[in-house]
Amino acid sequence: MKTFILIFLLHTFLFGTAFGNAAEPFKIKKDGMIDVDINNLPLNDTLRNLSGKISLELKGNPVGSEPINLSLSNISLDEMLKRMMRGYNYVLIRPDNSGKSILMVLGKAERTKYTDAPSVTVTAAPPPPAVTAPPVQQPMVASMPQQQPNSPGASQL
Repeated sequence: MKTFILIFLLHTFLFGTAFGNAAEPFKIKKDGMIDVDINNLPLNDTLRNLSGKISLELKGNPVGSEPINLSLSNISLDEMLKRMMRGYNYVLIRPDNSGKSILMVLGKAERTKYTDAPSVTVTAAPPPPAVTAPPVQQPMVASMPQQQPNSPGASQL
């Protein structure tokens, strides 16, 4: 009996609970907001746990087992993923209907090292030739025949 109590106390001390059920890292509220309390849990296990709590399907490249520490209250899924998935490229796809959301992991974010571009000598191009506008043509004015005051067909005022 003493051995059982000693094992029970050792298990409780090492794993934090008496029966091996770790504290729930996510509490989903009715309004969709989330309370998060993650202490040193691997990212891959954390995402699997989250997908079991909400309607979330994990696709794409696998994530690593780097430890996650996050303790926040009343946070949205988008903001929580932004903080958890630092260092990863991912897309959260939300369906139009009440289906599952999809977390598509594209891979680790690659950082590129900045290098100086080789120097290039740029010479100015010669200016384009001047364009002369064609001469503007004046409209032709046709002369109207003048009517003689006393000619037949001329109106008298």
